[in-house]
Amino acid sequence: MYGTRLPLLVIGGNSAIGRHILELLPDARAIARDGGGGHVSAVGSYFDLAPDAFAGVHTVINCAGLVQGGEDELRRVNCDLQQELAEKARAAGVARYVAIGSFSIFGAREQITAGLQPDPIDAYGRSKLEGERRLAAAQGEGFGVLSVAFPAIIGTSRPGKVERMLHIWRRTRVWPMPAGDVQRSMIGAKAAARVLVAAGSSDRTGRVLAADPVPFTYRSAAQWMREDLGARVGLARVPGAVEALFAASAPGLHRSLMADSMLRPDDNFMSTQRLESSLRPELVASAKRKSAL
Repeated sequence: MYGTRLPLLVIGGNSAIGRHILELLPDARAIARDGGGGHVSAVGSYFDLAPDAFAGVHTVINCAGLVQGGEDELRRVNCDLQQELAEKARAAGVARYVAIGSFSIFGAREQITAGLQPDPIDAYGRSKLEGERRLAAAQGEGFGVLSVAFPAIIGTSRPGKVERMLHIWRRTRVWPMPAGDVQRSMIGAKAAARVLVAAGSSDRTGRVLAADPVPFTYRSAAQWMREDLGARVGLARVPGAVEALFAASAPGLHRSLMADSMLRPDDNFMSTQRLESSLRPELVASAKRKSAL
C-alpha cells in the first residue's frame, strides 16, 4: 500500500491512533510533541513545524486534535493548526492530506448519512466543522485533502465517556437502558487507524464517514463483558415515564446514553473498504483499562 515511492508522515505519532498507524506501517515517519524514538521525531509545538518536515512526503495523516477545552482553544488546534499544517504540506509538494473529523459536526441525529447537512451544537463540533472547511479550502491541483469523520472513538489515549460508562457499569453491575435498547455507531482506535491508512491510499477527497460496521448496543456490550471478561453485569429497563423525565431534565446526557445514533451502512467508508469489525475486542480492552475513571 505504501512504500519508498509513497512515503507517509503521521502527525501526532504518539497518539493512540497514530501508534496504531505506525504498527500497520512501521516504515512511516511520524512527528509527536511528547518525545521521539524510532521513526518518531519530537517537536515542541506542531505550529513550529518547519517546511522541510514535509520534504519527500507523499501523504500526511494528521492525528493531532483537541476534544475538550474552551472555544478559543478548540479553534486554535482544530482550525488554525489544521489550516497551517495543510498549507505547509501543500507548499512542500505533498500530494495527499488526510485528517480526523467527527460526527459532532452533525449535532444530535439518530441517523447519519453522507448527504446530511452539518448542524453542530457545541464548541467541539463547531471547531471540527470549521477545521474541515479550512482544510477543503487548502485543496488544489496535485494536493488532495480528505476529512474522515468518526463517531465516538474508544481506546484513545484519553478515556472518553464510553470507557467511563463501562467502568461504572462493571462496578455497579447494573446499567439502565431504554425499552428496545439503543444502537449507536462507534469505532475503536485500532479500527480508526486502519480506516485512515485506507483513506490515505485512496483517491477520495472532501469528506467520508466511517464507523465500525457492528453497532454498539447495551445487550451486546453486556454479553461481551460477561463472556470475555467474566464480568457480572446486567441491564435494567428504564420505564418510559422515567426516561421522558430524564430527556426533559438532561437532554444532552439522555442523547448520549439513551438515543440511537447510527451511520447508514451504505455511507460507511469502513464497510465499502471491506475492513472487518473489531468493536468487540476493542470495547472489551477499553473496559479493562484501569485509567478510565
